[in-house]
Amino acid sequence: MKKSFMLYIDACGSHPSEIVNFFNNICRPYPKVKTVSDSRRKEIKARLNTYGLDKIREVFEKSENSSFMKGNNNRNWTANFDWIVNDSNFVKILDGNYDDKPKTEKPKDEEDDFEWYF
Repeated sequence: MKKSFMLYIDACGSHPSEIVNFFNNICRPYPKVKTVSDSRRKEIKARLNTYGLDKIREVFEKSENSSFMKGNNNRNWTANFDWIVNDSNFVKILDGNYDDKPKTEKPKDEEDDFEWYF
């Protein structure tokens, strides 16, 4: 676990509003969360109880590094805090479903390898 994250958590504990602040600091391109509603509080506590702080940090960092989740997709869709902390989406992010794929070179067309003489 990153030392800065541990210092942050030690200072703030695991109060839902502090987790929201942590999200706002890591996931800068996403819409900022301004209010911690009861439903958000429940989702945060459920993710904390099930996965713990390490996994929450990992999901926030994966979200920050995902081009797809930041709008680089064919619908220009962007994730937000509520979508990210939803249990089924949280697990998909954790599993790497939205990780950027390494770019690979296209295989050279076989015809390019032949010289045609007529």
